[in-house]
Amino acid sequence: MREQYYQYKYEKNKARVIDWLHSENFKIDEL
Repeated sequence: MREQYYQYKYEKNKARVIDWLHSENFKIDEL
């Protein structure tokens, strides 16, 4: 059960990061 929870959090964070990378606000300078 715990592994599923962390997997869920990981997938959610990964999706958020990908959304951020694809967002118009993303700038290479921010890295």
